[in-house]
Amino acid sequence: MGARDLLVAASALVFLVMIPVAVRRHWRGEVSGPTDRGIMPIQVSVDTKQAFRRTMPVNSFAFFCCLVAWSLVKSDEILDSPLPDALLTGLVLAAVSLALVAVLFVSPLIVLFNRPGFLVAPPYRGEPGMLALRQQRQDRGR
Repeated sequence: MGARDLLVAASALVFLVMIPVAVRRHWRGEVSGPTDRGIMPIQVSVDTKQAFRRTMPVNSFAFFCCLVAWSLVKSDEILDSPLPDALLTGLVLAAVSLALVAVLFVSPLIVLFNRPGFLVAPPYRGEPGMLALRQQRQDRGR
């Protein structure tokens, strides 16, 4: 295990500690309103920032699945194949598949429709999705 692998493992541990804390604060609604801290590569509206903020629990789950896949592969390299290759491949594919479903299907549903409700934090469930906001803007323009 090289220095790079140790750095990645340490970073993963930090994220594994920080993510539950951030998701818990998000779920309770303790993070108030969008902030302009950080660098935004493109300018987006407040509604867009809020829509993407609502995907935080789902994206955190996807990140966790990727960490699981990475740790399975690394543990297989370090421990000289403790798992049968078919089982290891199946577990890694399952973790990556869950991450892809979360990012490619569930996150857009939350951004566009603010659904499914059980994946949206209670303080944000009453907010309209991006498509509803767009429809409201078009109706006001008429």
